[in-house]
Amino acid sequence: MKKSGCLEKNQWYELEKIVGSEYVITDQSEKDVQSIDVWWMTRYCFFQQNNFPQPSVIVFPENTQQVKKIVQFCLINKIPYLARGGGAGDGGGSIPLYGGLVIDLKRMDKIIELNEHSLTVRVQTGILQKHLEEFLNRKGYTMNHFPASFNTSTLGGFISTNGTGVLSSKYGKISDMVHQLEVVLPNGTLFKSLPVRLHSTGHDYSRLFFGAEGTFGIITEALCKIHYLPEKRSFRAFLLSNLQKGIEAGRQIMVKGLNPCLLRLYDEY
Repeated sequence: MKKSGCLEKNQWYELEKIVGSEYVITDQSEKDVQSIDVWWMTRYCFFQQNNFPQPSVIVFPENTQQVKKIVQFCLINKIPYLARGGGAGDGGGSIPLYGGLVIDLKRMDKIIELNEHSLTVRVQTGILQKHLEEFLNRKGYTMNHFPASFNTSTLGGFISTNGTGVLSSKYGKISDMVHQLEVVLPNGTLFKSLPVRLHSTGHDYSRLFFGAEGTFGIITEALCKIHYLPEKRSFRAFLLSNLQKGIEAGRQIMVKGLNPCLLRLYDEY
């Protein structure tokens, strides 16, 4: 493999010692993919500009300790880095503006523990939400977290953007589903919150990482709440004479505490 980019030879081998030589990548095709997300502007700029920002190298860690060592390596050598999940963001957050390293977390896709007594699952955050849900369904459980990018986004991506799914009116957004976070901080240390979401033992600093888009640290592991798969799903549709009545009907349903998992309102247009 060609040893090129922002790294000196000794730095390159140091990275290889952390993740293995096969997981330190500089192929141009991989750089191209790692430089854009689903936002139309990133794709437009990529095809219009010859100097579109790209990483010098992409690394694929497989656990928290490797992420920690990579962050410490970048800190010591003053190399910029950027964490990446599924690349399904729509705001340009995954563009490596200053080059450096992209830390791709998709190897970190392991189910660590399913606790059927406490109804929790501990997972690495590089797992695609679709794959996590499929695993839980086979066991008779669900997270019931279904955002639009359910098939392509990672759990870590949803936490970093505080994602909300179509069933959130009943099951909540992702911040309501996560009990505990493990995060590698920018100074290379490890943060791990208490394994409960609501407690009275001081500040819950884990809430800082929800919606922070990775700016406060790289989320590597999460303990999530799960539910039994519903025995039945029922669908109802009602016709009302105008939009205002539909809005009021929806308001009454929610304030009366009927708590449907999904409520949608359509007009004739």
